[in-house]
Amino acid sequence: MQGRRSNFIVQGVLFTTVLGACTAASSTSDETGANAVEPDSTETRHVTRIPEKLLYVVAVEKTEPGATPSPDALFTVDVQAGSRTYGKIINRLDMPNVGDEVHHFGYDWDNRRLLVNGLFSQRQHVINVKNNPRHPVSSASARPSTLTAGTSFRTR
Repeated sequence: MQGRRSNFIVQGVLFTTVLGACTAASSTSDETGANAVEPDSTETRHVTRIPEKLLYVVAVEKTEPGATPSPDALFTVDVQAGSRTYGKIINRLDMPNVGDEVHHFGYDWDNRRLLVNGLFSQRQHVINVKNNPRHPVSSASARPSTLTAGTSFRTR
């Protein structure tokens, strides 16, 4: 890596791995599927045209030899057209632990939290995006054994 490309990268290189959840603006015109599209089959497919406001992107840390490892991160990107921060990273949330290899995340049932999984650590991170979507915060982190305690589910 030549020179210093970003003040967000410290002692290592963060690789973007997953484009994840988005937040959308409220709109009443197309949310109900008023613009139905007829595909080749007999089924009707509903298309919504709700413009996204924010994009959450995870980045996995790759530590260069000899550097101190740092945690993976969740970046918030402003994608609201016309915004003064349009297309820019507006927030970085470091995961609480090193070595998670975060991936495959999405919203919970009511879109208040992102559930972010760690591939190597098997941790489940809960990120609050409801209170301040532009600056989400980590509200919990647990290993599968904690999540499944008292149930019949088994963890590795």
